[in-house]
Amino acid sequence: MVNREDGNAVKVSKKAPCRAVSFGIKTGDYHAERLEFSGGSAGFETVYKGKSLGFFTSSFSGVHNIKNCLAAIALCREIGISLDVIKYAL
Repeated sequence: MVNREDGNAVKVSKKAPCRAVSFGIKTGDYHAERLEFSGGSAGFETVYKGKSLGFFTSSFSGVHNIKNCLAAIALCREIGISLDVIKYAL
């Protein structure tokens, strides 16, 4: 998992001997669209390589927490966990 918005992480990932999956708010294999904040929670649409995976919600607010959610979503999908389970867990 590589935060596509962190230049140092991207540099290191280019030298990795394995496949790197990226995430970020505006760019990355997994990114967020339609960010919504209400009270202490956040909602966002998760997009994977141009395809919407649906709208996700988190009980934590803030852009940095959406990035954390995107990293968790990406990792879970890569190891085969279903979107329904991921949505429930967030």
